[in-house]
Amino acid sequence: MVKTICTELLVIGATFTGMGMALSDPDRSLVIESTAAVGSEFIAAFRPGVPVNRLFSDRRVLQFRDELMRRRAMDEAGRVHLPALAPICCSLLHQKKVRIRFLTRPMAVEYEQGKWKVTIISPAGVEVIVATNVVDTSSIGMMLRLLGKPNEEGYQPYINASLHRSEGLAVVQDLVEDGLIVYEGAIDGEVYINVSLCSEDDWSKARMRLKETWSARSQASRKWTIASVASALDIRQQSGIRTIDDQLYWLPSSGYDHPLQAYNEGLLLRNTQMDGSERL
Repeated sequence: MVKTICTELLVIGATFTGMGMALSDPDRSLVIESTAAVGSEFIAAFRPGVPVNRLFSDRRVLQFRDELMRRRAMDEAGRVHLPALAPICCSLLHQKKVRIRFLTRPMAVEYEQGKWKVTIISPAGVEVIVATNVVDTSSIGMMLRLLGKPNEEGYQPYINASLHRSEGLAVVQDLVEDGLIVYEGAIDGEVYINVSLCSEDDWSKARMRLKETWSARSQASRKWTIASVASALDIRQQSGIRTIDDQLYWLPSSGYDHPLQAYNEGLLLRNTQMDGSERL
């Protein structure tokens, strides 16, 4: 017999937006994540984000920001140290007793008697989650795909890589002058490059584009070498919530410029009514 799990809110994706939503009301939320990690849209994608010049008013966001800074995972300028984010987030989820299921993917979804029935598959087997509201925070729109609805907005994918100074005199400006898109992390020497892809590119083409872009760099930039390539593509969607169907929403965390901003949006949405959004 298939096990049934009931919850008021089902969050698709342990993204920074998804974590913000679940942390605002852990007792009535359940998160499912297809990978074994949190915040993949920024961390696994090697996307430190662009520091946002805004003042956050929510106390919980300020506490999270202060914890990141205390642990040196973020500096005063808002630049983040990506490897440090995951353990801090996991510690917070554990402290707040957030229900989260890793390596869990939705297989089917149907609306029945005012509730959404989402069939999932995980290492525990096949189960059914019955939820009043479902918010998909994934970059690809998993719920849209399961319902057979096209994403007509379009999106911009990238492949990112971290760099290493092979020579002590290597400077970031050399990369910028080569026309490369460069992001710096909170730690000295933490540098990432960002290469634009076409929406139809698979991993093989993505890596080829990265290789071609990197091979064309100038002699000055050859003081840098690629240390590692992101394990997830950086898929940028438009920000904001969309209504897919009754009590079913899509709020892609990748639509925000910085992990802290995405986290803030999740908290804000959970504390307001999920209506008035654009219907797909």
